Amino acid sequence: MNITRGEIAKRCLLLRCPNCNAGGQLRTWFRLHPQCPECGLVHGSEEGFTFSTTSIGYVVALLIVVLPVCVLAVLDVLPVWLAVLLGIIGPIAVSIGLYPLFLSWVLMTHYVSTAEALPANQPNAPPPRPRNSKPSK
Repeated sequence: MNITRGEIAKRCLLLRCPNCNAGGQLRTWFRLHPQCPECGLVHGSEEGFTFSTTSIGYVVALLIVVLPVCVLAVLDVLPVWLAVLLGIIGPIAVSIGLYPLFLSWVLMTHYVSTAEALPANQPNAPPPRPRNSKPSK
């Protein structure tokens, strides 16, 4: 295997292509490009590939916002009205702000578990072409 699982994890968490290490995998803050702009690796061809970002967002928002706010409200550090307000606005802000990180986590878990299927890890894989070069026809 040419690209190790550790290298794939690092590339994905930095929102780089796990196959060729090219950047620019985000189309918008909330969407990945359907494929890598450099090597053409298809990102999640199956329907619902990025749905797990919602689950990751719920867990992160619960741990970072909801639980601490509940504890502070129970200890009378925060008034209840403020705790409710923070409990509503906080998870939304965390989910929106960290969404690209959640996308990178989904990419990482998918490609780390299927590392042998990456084109660069195939036997007789062509060497990666230089960046911004056109493939020969």
